[in-house]
Amino acid sequence: MQALHAERENSRPLAPRYVAGEGEFPSSSNEQHGDEEAPEIQLLLAACGVGLAAGASIVGFNLCIHAVQSLISHEFLGNAEPWILLVLPPALGGVAVGLLGIAVGGYDDPPTPGSKEALPGPQGEPEEQAASVRADVFQAMGRTLARSAGAILTLGSGASLGPEGPSVDIGQAWAKGARLLVPGAGAGGLHALLAAGAGAGVAAGFNAPLSGVLFALESVLQPGQGEQKARPAPSLTLAMVLLAAALAAAVSQAGLGSSPAFRVPAYRLESYAELPLFLALGTLCGLVATSFTYSVGVAEDAFKDLTPGGQGEGDPSGDADGGRQSIGACAWRALMPAVGGLTTGVLSLGHPEILYHGFDNVNAILSVSSRLSAWDLSELVVLKIIATSMSRGSGLQGGLYAPSIFIGAALGSAYGLALQGTLGTLGVPLSAPEAYALVGVAAVLASACGVPLTAALLVFELTRDYLILLPTLGAVGLSFWAGPPALATLDLEALTAAGGSEEHGPPGAVPDVATAAALSSQALTVACAADGGCLLLAAGTPVPEAVAAMRRGGHAVSVVVGPGGEVVGVVSLVTLERLLLAEAATAGGEEAQ
Repeated sequence: MQALHAERENSRPLAPRYVAGEGEFPSSSNEQHGDEEAPEIQLLLAACGVGLAAGASIVGFNLCIHAVQSLISHEFLGNAEPWILLVLPPALGGVAVGLLGIAVGGYDDPPTPGSKEALPGPQGEPEEQAASVRADVFQAMGRTLARSAGAILTLGSGASLGPEGPSVDIGQAWAKGARLLVPGAGAGGLHALLAAGAGAGVAAGFNAPLSGVLFALESVLQPGQGEQKARPAPSLTLAMVLLAAALAAAVSQAGLGSSPAFRVPAYRLESYAELPLFLALGTLCGLVATSFTYSVGVAEDAFKDLTPGGQGEGDPSGDADGGRQSIGACAWRALMPAVGGLTTGVLSLGHPEILYHGFDNVNAILSVSSRLSAWDLSELVVLKIIATSMSRGSGLQGGLYAPSIFIGAALGSAYGLALQGTLGTLGVPLSAPEAYALVGVAAVLASACGVPLTAALLVFELTRDYLILLPTLGAVGLSFWAGPPALATLDLEALTAAGGSEEHGPPGAVPDVATAAALSSQALTVACAADGGCLLLAAGTPVPEAVAAMRRGGHAVSVVVGPGGEVVGVVSLVTLERLLLAEAATAGGEEAQ
């Protein structure tokens, strides 16, 4: 049998959804796949290994961030003027991130139209195919290591990003590595391992295992994420995610302590008549999240436009116009993160709270003893949006979860203080501003990062108070509805894709396809949307061999090619199985006669 394999690693496929038969994909249970599929116990053990490795790596990741912060504040700049301590570290951190990016050839994985990471290539001996797979996996893990090092420098110097995105990136890197231990897992098994890695990253990053599980189900395993691939049985996938999240959280608690990611005040809903006020806060959070994601997209586009040659991330040394422009582009990419860091440092002169110092700044907003005025909190929201946009757009490494949490806490607290200054003076019973801050955290996080259920459960898991769910769910629902639909998954590219890039434009629907085509650049090619996760079958392949190959690789649809490599058509696994059943029924009827 001649079968050509090609797999493109992309957790958010842009290719059309191919439905086989009634839309049901073949189960990956051992009863159906027989000995061709990796035993379930191997996938479960691999998920456990992913959880343990991810938890330990995230502990080391956070300890490295704290070490960099301590070195800057106590060793290098311990006796410096306050304004130098605010401005200089983010700028120097940006320089270090830029130089590191040049040294490693960029932080993003090369945008190839196909990858052999999930399945071996079509040519060569089995040993050569296995070596190629190992090389691809090690390259992906090396890129993750480089991004993690960049994030350590970014966050340790105080730039306005967060560690949760890199944490999930680390978890998924270990999932890709575990793929080598389960060679028979196929594309569906790899997808389940990636979900387990993502859940482990959130569980260890927030010390919230339940939120990690729901994040994996809501983002990585949601409808549309790899639907064209046959997945393991739902019970097996869920067990893998649960085990990975639990073990990662256990390791994180052992290494970093069992305290929640941030301290929460005592919550009390004064009256159910106050619920409309929380719903109005949810709508406001959705609008602010829209501004936030729009600002990030504008900053990313602006820095790309300023880059010589108009190139984005990728190979920082490559340029089509010769060495002089290549050197200029290379130098500019090395300096871009410093521009973002310097801007953040200058903005922090008025409000140092916008710098990253773990969740201490969020704890300060949630603390009654250090309550700021509503005006000061509103300024923090605006400055945090600008600082985060500049940090992200300039190429500094980090995620958007922590900034979203900070923006939500500041916005909710300002909203609560404004209500106390108006309705509170009229004798209306109101909850404390800290309660509105908690609801604001969930609402902005849900809208800006596209994870409404995870955001609501995260606040509940951190507060352990059932009453908080009432206003939180309502506010999250309205925030997600009023937020940016096109950018709802702004942070998921770093969390669920192979690379660390997150390409997004400003929110708002494009008027029509013709307008979108006119605005599109030549860099957007069909290869960007092509999903290599399909099996190429020769037209002369016997149906039993084709069925066995599709089951073995976890493919629901395959492309049939002719002798010269031309495309003959598309065939589904369900169709082939029906052909086999029909042939068997016909043969049985003839024998009966």
